[in-house]
Amino acid sequence: MKKLNLLIVFMLFCIQILPQNWTTAPEVWSEPVLLDSVFNVPYNWIEAPSLTPNFDTIYFAMANIYRSVKNNGKWEKPILLNTNINPGVVYTRDCSISRNSRRLYFLDMEVMVVGTSGIQIGTQ
Repeated sequence: MKKLNLLIVFMLFCIQILPQNWTTAPEVWSEPVLLDSVFNVPYNWIEAPSLTPNFDTIYFAMANIYRSVKNNGKWEKPILLNTNINPGVVYTRDCSISRNSRRLYFLDMEVMVVGTSGIQIGTQ
C-alpha cells in the first residue's frame, strides 16, 4: 500500500512539473463543396460515405448500400450492391470499407422490429 501511495504522489508530482501542453495545429477548413452532382440526391440523404485508400471508389448508404467508381476523373452513377449486402428486408446503413478494400462493414436493421440490428461484414 505504501508503494502505491508513493507511486501516486510521484505521478502527481510529475504532472505538475511536466505539463502536457502540446500546441494543437490550427484547423483551417475550406468552404464545403458538393463532391459531384451524381451524389446530389433530392429528398434523400447519404449516410457514412467511405472511400477506398486510393480514392477511386466510394461506398455509401441510402437505406441500402451503393458504390460509385471514379473513371477518368468523373464519378459514375452509383450502383446498388448485390443482395448479399442488401437483402431487401433489412435497412442497411453506416458502411465502412477496409484498408485493403476487401471487407465492407455495415449496420443492418430489421425495418419493423425494434432492437434488432447488428454489425455485418461482407467480403470480396
